[in-house]
Amino acid sequence: MNKDVLRNVVRQRRSSIPYEERIKAEKAIFERFKELDEAQDVKVVASYNPLPEEADVSLINNFLLEQGKLVCFPEVMLNGENIQYHKWQIGSVMKSDWCGIDYPIGKIIPSDEIDLFLVPLFGFDRFCNRLGTGGGFFDKFFAINPFKENAAKVGIAFGVQEVPMMMTDKWDVKMDMIVTEKEVIRG
Repeated sequence: MNKDVLRNVVRQRRSSIPYEERIKAEKAIFERFKELDEAQDVKVVASYNPLPEEADVSLINNFLLEQGKLVCFPEVMLNGENIQYHKWQIGSVMKSDWCGIDYPIGKIIPSDEIDLFLVPLFGFDRFCNRLGTGGGFFDKFFAINPFKENAAKVGIAFGVQEVPMMMTDKWDVKMDMIVTEKEVIRG
């Protein structure tokens, strides 16, 4: 199955999640995230401001702030050639990037200062391959920026977004793990 067909299948599955189930699933994702060893001793976490159809990570973001962590959100740069992360806190003034995704107007956090990356997934498979929206923004970001050697890439998704083994391209970047409401899948 090609990626566009997979996106259509996942879009239908994701949109069919009833609101109450979605809220329960997001709480379960939060609980699983809190238990990750990789999330315990971090100082700087790259998270995201979820689009309406993505798993909401607000509980995770607020928890991280309560723990004294620095949280930053991505800005997709003009033409999608790169991403830069901006410091976020509750009440941050937000601005839309060229994709229409809100990011905080705040200090830019260099990629090599980030300990953990939370990445929204459109879809995923058992091998921690990530299906994105098709722009390749995160793939480009991970390919061209320096990182801490042990900085984990954690995909966030609902269980219904899982697809059979995907065909991948040479530029596709795997996640180190994927957190859903049902389980943590490690690559």
